Amino acid sequence: MKLNNKIFALVFLFANIFVYSSANADDNCIKVIAHEWMGEKAYADPARQFAMDDTFRTMTTNEGLMRVDNGFVPQPLLATSWEGNADATEWTFHLRKGVKFHDGSDLDAEDVVWTYKRILDPDLLSGSKAILDVFLKDIIAVDSHTVKFIAKSPTVEMPLQLKTKHTGIVPSGSTHEGLQSNPIGTGPYQLVNFSTGNTKNTFIRNDNYWNKSVSLAECMELIPILDPAARVAALTAGQADLIPVIDPASAFSLKNNPAAALDIADGGTVMTMSMWADTAPFDDNRVRTAMKLVVDRQMLVDTAFFGFGEPGNDNPVAPSQSYAYRSDIKARDCEKAKSLLAEAGYPDGLDVDLNTAEAFPGMVNGAEAYAQMAACGNIRVNLIKNPADGYWDTIWLKQPFLTSSWGFRPPGEAFGIAYISEAKYPETHFYNTEFDSLVKEASGTVDQTARENLYKAAQKILSEEGGVIVPGFLATVAAMRNGCTGYTAEANVVNFFIADFRCEGKN
Repeated sequence: MKLNNKIFALVFLFANIFVYSSANADDNCIKVIAHEWMGEKAYADPARQFAMDDTFRTMTTNEGLMRVDNGFVPQPLLATSWEGNADATEWTFHLRKGVKFHDGSDLDAEDVVWTYKRILDPDLLSGSKAILDVFLKDIIAVDSHTVKFIAKSPTVEMPLQLKTKHTGIVPSGSTHEGLQSNPIGTGPYQLVNFSTGNTKNTFIRNDNYWNKSVSLAECMELIPILDPAARVAALTAGQADLIPVIDPASAFSLKNNPAAALDIADGGTVMTMSMWADTAPFDDNRVRTAMKLVVDRQMLVDTAFFGFGEPGNDNPVAPSQSYAYRSDIKARDCEKAKSLLAEAGYPDGLDVDLNTAEAFPGMVNGAEAYAQMAACGNIRVNLIKNPADGYWDTIWLKQPFLTSSWGFRPPGEAFGIAYISEAKYPETHFYNTEFDSLVKEASGTVDQTARENLYKAAQKILSEEGGVIVPGFLATVAAMRNGCTGYTAEANVVNFFIADFRCEGKN
């Protein structure tokens, strides 16, 4: 375990404060708009972060072994290369040399091992523990710049599954309390004033950043603006430089505005309405099917998402993906929905409460569109609009019918996080042993065609029997102020990469 030098840390902290003060005086800070301020529940510890603003903070300060591009292909970051053995039970990663943490210490294999093992610590309550637990048996430092990950069983997608939003590398010996008070990583910027009560986060440039090809601003500010119209106004007035994720209505309003430029990633966010499949009335698959049949999916994408997305088919794999179980989308059939409800004991239709909030851009629009469409099948939706602040704590996973959103993930992770029987976040309370077996078998199947066929079979079960309605996939849209370039919207919305972003006069 590395030892921290307290005197050095204090000197380093005072130096950061001085640099920030100078930078702030010149007003050279890049200004990024946040949209879901978490207050006392905000995190700077990458292993504990939860909300999207947490993710932006931690991915700015803490880098992972790799990035994953919009085609789900891993790209080098702190690891320069990796390879698996013949049966995909062992994966060896080679670390980039010459990388330093913000405190001046060198990145090595110990740090990687510590990062992943602390995520697996049940006392830490990391959101990725359940994902890693499924396949990860051990992590070993082979030498100072080589790490070996050992799987419980063949895991072909291990490089993808190791890259969760919680896996930003931290120095060995780091604690949750320490990272909350003084976040340390290898990223392009360092967070210097984090506290859960702050209304603004300030980052300073990491002058020792390993990638010398990028031109970083002196500083960056993450500023929460909760109202969508106010966010747009700040951007177009030149008071902000970037909105990493913008709601569809705002994106539509900026589409032809010369004051802004949009970057769009298809696939994007899986927008869901989740029913508890073990709770009446949703414990009858006839009811669940009726709930799905009332949706005109293309119309919902065109109206609620303003065309920024593609229709969904009630599983977390977009129909455009090669491993989607079918490309055709469920057609709207209101009469069949009525008939199924009558068979299930609801001849006069069904009254249901649907909880939602603008906890992610576009959730409320999608819920409103669904409520209107459901009326054709005699499904009367009482739409409950909750405050965005606290939605994930007080409503999500606690109500039997609600809206949610998920970043677009590789299939093994997408199924494992919410839909298998032992899922960490069981949004639908759907328990199906055949589905579980197919997902497990697919994760260890080396042959790509065979693996895709297994995933397609699992999707068929989830789409036809599961408790999730996926009416559409919302494209990830980022908005930049005119004069700024280099920010790329990520299909997986929980990925952020700020190092390439630059604005005239601020780099």
